Amino acid sequence: MSIEIKRTSLDWARDIARLYRRALYLVDPEGCEKLDEQARAKGHHWVAPHSIPAEAAEEAINAVMVPARIAEVTGIPVGTIYSWISRRLLKPVPDESGEGGPAKYLVRDAFVLQSRRQVRRLDIA
Repeated sequence: MSIEIKRTSLDWARDIARLYRRALYLVDPEGCEKLDEQARAKGHHWVAPHSIPAEAAEEAINAVMVPARIAEVTGIPVGTIYSWISRRLLKPVPDESGEGGPAKYLVRDAFVLQSRRQVRRLDIA
């Protein structure tokens, strides 16, 4: 028994855009980075990959951070993170220092929610 995954036109268009981006990067990395910055500024983070060095990723995955810092480190839009917080999908980590301050969240939890979000986009037949 095989599972057929139906993809939307938007899924295909994004894949094609990523292929064009990859080809451009091989020819003109600086020009590609400039376009990536423009795409990110317009909220299209999906087109420009967000690379994290392995050692930084390993450290960050277990870190506790404020939403803006999680967005910066992971490439997940900060609006998405605040949406998860408002829907109580992302829960704050208790402040053990007793100093108060802004609520902080586990980066790993944000990655889990992001992966669920990406899986949900697939329409499984």
